[in-house]
Amino acid sequence: MNMSSLDSGPSFFAAVDAAIDVIEENFIPLSPLPEEAGDTGARRLILERFPYDIVAIELPEEAVVIAVAHHSRKPGYWRKRSKP
Repeated sequence: MNMSSLDSGPSFFAAVDAAIDVIEENFIPLSPLPEEAGDTGARRLILERFPYDIVAIELPEEAVVIAVAHHSRKPGYWRKRSKP
């Protein structure tokens, strides 16, 4: 295993954890999703250092994270998770 990939692991998880904290505390508004994924009501927070979005549905009392989505994945692959 490449040592650089080991070094980036904790930073990635720290970035995801910090993003989830931002979502939970409602520090900044989440961005709308593009195209057909946007019709789910889900919104996203784009990670700054990594090619990932944190996809969440904002409910009146909480935000539910439904995906940590890599930018190279098909947009909206997680859509089935947004339905009860």
